[in-house]
Amino acid sequence: ERTKFRATTEIRMGSAASTIVEMAHSLGVDLLVMGTHGRTGVTHALLGSVAERVTRHSTCPVLTVHATPEPVREAAAFPAVATA
Repeated sequence: ERTKFRATTEIRMGSAASTIVEMAHSLGVDLLVMGTHGRTGVTHALLGSVAERVTRHSTCPVLTVHATPEPVREAAAFPAVATA
């Protein structure tokens, strides 16, 4: 069974994390889905993480998805893997 959902796109000016949290709250968002680079160490300390700040301050659940380092290949490229 398919569940219908509504997705929106908006462009806003301001701090990314606080703007996303404010928008999610004002729109009554049920779930935020965000990509993350998964930076660690010095890079993470210097740049911080928008996804991390949103996760800490959001009033709704946040699903973070880590980007894959290489392109996703077709299932046919993996003959030993069964797909459903």
